[in-house]
Amino acid sequence: MDIGIFATAVAVVIIWLQKTNLIQSVGIWVVKFLCRLNPVAYYQRLLLKIADRESLLRKRVEILEDYSHTPIIITDSVGKLIWANQAYCKLVGAPMERTLGFNWSNVIFQDDREAVVRGWQEAIANESDWVYKFRIWSFAQSRVVWVLARCFVARNKINKKPAGWIATLIRIEQPKKEEECPFSHFTPPIKD
Repeated sequence: MDIGIFATAVAVVIIWLQKTNLIQSVGIWVVKFLCRLNPVAYYQRLLLKIADRESLLRKRVEILEDYSHTPIIITDSVGKLIWANQAYCKLVGAPMERTLGFNWSNVIFQDDREAVVRGWQEAIANESDWVYKFRIWSFAQSRVVWVLARCFVARNKINKKPAGWIATLIRIEQPKKEEECPFSHFTPPIKD
């Protein structure tokens, strides 16, 4: 449609509405209709809903943190520590700020560190869940503590790529057999 014809038609409609004194009521209806079609308002409401969900999720995590006695850590997609609960900080005897990023590997006992980090990198490369049994140095207790780490991949719902890993660390007794210490096991991802 030619823009000139469209402009002429709009002008004729406006003149007719002015003569019949309907311009104000139709104008209000058009503004309301355009406001409903306004994509900015739609996205603003969508962002508010996302912010509400994020606030509720953050509160759930805070409550879990307060009441969980199991050490829990969360890493990003490349394996950097982004969050740890109070039970983890108490176990390692260091504040979360000192273990953020790749500093989490500093609490791994020196003899196990290389094997654990290599296994961690393998699990990340394979985008999989994994289980570790290894020793950490507990600064709070000034001694070595055996842990079993169970790590689960959290996938992005849209592209199915890992958004990060959530891990629990459970204190265990020292393994009796030499072949049990330390071990690393990862579960290959399920391909759709």
